[in-house]
Amino acid sequence: MAEFVIAESEADFDSWWTRQLADAPVPTSKLPALGESIFLARCAACHTVRGTGAGGIVGPDLTHLMSRRTLGAGTVPNDPESLAHWIVNAQAVKPGCRMPALDLSHEEVAAVTSYAQTLL
Repeated sequence: MAEFVIAESEADFDSWWTRQLADAPVPTSKLPALGESIFLARCAACHTVRGTGAGGIVGPDLTHLMSRRTLGAGTVPNDPESLAHWIVNAQAVKPGCRMPALDLSHEEVAAVTSYAQTLL
């Protein structure tokens, strides 16, 4: 697993920590809102997103997913393309990971990716 060490002032750390304790933002536009509903139906049994009905404990807490630099424990950068690829087939990105293939349509992948990008 890759880890990053970031040195910052106490005030900057306190600000970051406060943001990390907050619930996920509520989607305000159509595509992320659709993605949230798909996420809740297909992903919430494994993943948590605080402030939503997603309370799974098998996968990582995704409440502030986009504040991370990488996906898959440092396997790939956390950018929209890698995120979509991870959602489509995490096993192709990181063989042996516990995330199953979800068999989502292209439209569903776009919506879930859009929602995930709101998780700051």
